[in-house]
Amino acid sequence: MKRLIVNADDLAADEARNAGIFEAIEHGRVTSVSLLPNGPALEDALHRIRSLGRRRVSVGVHLNLSEGRPVSPDLRLLTGPDTFFLGKTSAQNLLMRPGDQAIQKEISREMSAQIRVLLDSGIQIDHLDGHQHVHLFPAVIGSAVRIAEEYKVPWMRMPRNRLLSTPTVRSQGRRWKRPGASAKSQGPPGSTSKEQVFLSPTTFVAFT
Repeated sequence: MKRLIVNADDLAADEARNAGIFEAIEHGRVTSVSLLPNGPALEDALHRIRSLGRRRVSVGVHLNLSEGRPVSPDLRLLTGPDTFFLGKTSAQNLLMRPGDQAIQKEISREMSAQIRVLLDSGIQIDHLDGHQHVHLFPAVIGSAVRIAEEYKVPWMRMPRNRLLSTPTVRSQGRRWKRPGASAKSQGPPGSTSKEQVFLSPTTFVAFT
């Protein structure tokens, strides 16, 4: 059985976007959100999540390595002279090249810091995805899998995108078992199967 999940990402990008996403949540149209740990409107988004009370919504981390200011200090390769990320095109060009240990070290440090921002704010992270699908780029996917395992994030969002369907991504994008869960473990809140249907052509993939 498949259950439709309507996910709204870029939560915390700005307060107007937050307001629109939460209006959709209140009307039952959105069941899952992906939260930008370095978003300018993060505090507003956190306040809105806490105000939901018993109205449960699945919250994921929307890892960002391309836009805005990073969470970690002193990144030399992922940022420009202004200490901001390089922007979509430059960041994607950089992250399409796997094997650079210095870049991968910065990637791992920044992604860990972004996850800790949410955990320290009391957020239970139900899934992991990336701003502009950055988590699936060849230089990132290995670190993303390791960090998901380290922080016990049970689900990763996988877009069906030819650009990102490289051997590196396919080899790393395996299913994994949610730590501490039984073999019959289900997906994010509200789901009933491991293959989830999105309005965009994506799936949640579980580690096994």
